[in-house]
Amino acid sequence: MGTGRYRVRLITSEEEFHSLEPTWNAVLQQRGNTNLFMTFEWMSTWWKCLQGDRELLLLIANDGDRIVGVAPLMRDTRTIPVIHIPFKEVRLVSTIPRLILHLRLQALWIS
Repeated sequence: MGTGRYRVRLITSEEEFHSLEPTWNAVLQQRGNTNLFMTFEWMSTWWKCLQGDRELLLLIANDGDRIVGVAPLMRDTRTIPVIHIPFKEVRLVSTIPRLILHLRLQALWIS
């Protein structure tokens, strides 16, 4: 049984990201989340193929030793059109803007 006190940690390495594989989908399943785009297989494949110069930022919520939530985020450098000013943006791991809007509320799932 959990403590009810959540601890959030940041993962930025691919090695730590891949260490979540056994737990990631189990947490989704516990929440009844069947969205293909939130599975470990989808996120890890997306990251492997399309990461480019982006920085991985996974927020992991723990209740004691149990992972109860994951927010799969990334930091990207974008440029404001016309005036060409670069800025950093943190967003869900995805390249599809409509998918991002649909998944924003599912980005952090807590059981």
